[in-house]
Amino acid sequence: MTRGVLATFRHGGVPSYRPARLVAPEVGVSPQALHALLKAAFKKGLVSTLIHLPQERIDVARLEEAVRARYGLRKEVKTTHKGIGLGFEGLRAIAQDPEGEVVLICGGDRLRFEPLRVALEAKLASVLVSDTVTARYLVGELDETREVA
Repeated sequence: MTRGVLATFRHGGVPSYRPARLVAPEVGVSPQALHALLKAAFKKGLVSTLIHLPQERIDVARLEEAVRARYGLRKEVKTTHKGIGLGFEGLRAIAQDPEGEVVLICGGDRLRFEPLRVALEAKLASVLVSDTVTARYLVGELDETREVA
C-alpha cells in the first residue's frame, strides 16, 4: 500500500499525481487493484487532500454548489437575448426547458431575500447571479435577525 501511495503521489520524492495505468505496473498490481489500495490508504489516513485555495474561494464554491443543488439551477448560460413580459408560466416554461435560460440577478439587500427564495422555489429561473451573503441566506446559513446591507 505504501509503495502505491508513494509512487502515485510522491514520484521521485516530489509531490505529484501519476495515473494508475503508469503506477500499477511499477508496483506490480493492476490499475483496479491500485485504485483499491489508494482508497484504503485514504480511509486509513495515510493520504489526505490539502487544498491550496483561499478560504473565501472555497466558501464561494461551496455556496454556489449548495444554492444550485437546492434550487435546481444550471451553471452555464447559452442563450440569445429574448423578449420579456412572459408572465410566471412563460418564465417557468423557459427555465425548465433544457434549451432555455432565465437568468435572475439579485442580491445586496435583505429585503430581496424572501422574494428571491420564492422565485427560485417556484422554478422561475434557471441561473442565479448573486452575492455570498444572499447565497448564505438561501442555503440557511445566515442568521436572518442579523442586519446586513
